[in-house]
Amino acid sequence: MAVQFEFYKNPGTGEEGEEEQYHPRVVNFNSVSTEYLAAEIHRATTFGEAEVEGVLMSLSHFMSSHLKNGERVHLKGIGYFQVTLQTTEPVYDVKTRSDKVSFKAIRFQADKELKGELYDMHIQRSKWKCHSAVLSEEEIDRRLTEFFTTHRDRLLYTLPESGISVLNVIPPVRNKVNSTDLCGPSSQPKWVNGPQTGRVIFRFM
Repeated sequence: MAVQFEFYKNPGTGEEGEEEQYHPRVVNFNSVSTEYLAAEIHRATTFGEAEVEGVLMSLSHFMSSHLKNGERVHLKGIGYFQVTLQTTEPVYDVKTRSDKVSFKAIRFQADKELKGELYDMHIQRSKWKCHSAVLSEEEIDRRLTEFFTTHRDRLLYTLPESGISVLNVIPPVRNKVNSTDLCGPSSQPKWVNGPQTGRVIFRFM
């Protein structure tokens, strides 16, 4: 196995005659679950699979308890975990009340042992292009028009429910949908309800 990557343009480069610069980014389509890790540890040790899974769940519980107290949590051979904070609005006075500060994220700093295990990883260019090709506005407009001419009904009725008009999800796309001269059930917005998750991706290859 190898780490798959693709190059992405650095923001702010390639402007005013400046040469464009790129950075590599891991392209990852898979996640390893707790159950999968528990099964791997079970096969490599004498611990039962359910026992390992229980320990991992308990680890998460006790880690969060210590992180809530502002403590750093160190897992030997893995690294340090620590919470970071943010303000809910711009702060101009150090006497600002604490209710203007909230949790932001968990910062992770890997141990040298863990990093040492990764230095000999095999890296290769991904065969899948995960970002859109660079196209002119005219070409993007042409392709969107072609897409909505043939896929409008399917788009409207297969989008996840969101509680808002599907036509209002993405303004630029909504404008293209509304300007496409079509008739039928998709000519009116479809209102849906209920908490759902999902995404729509347009890729121009």
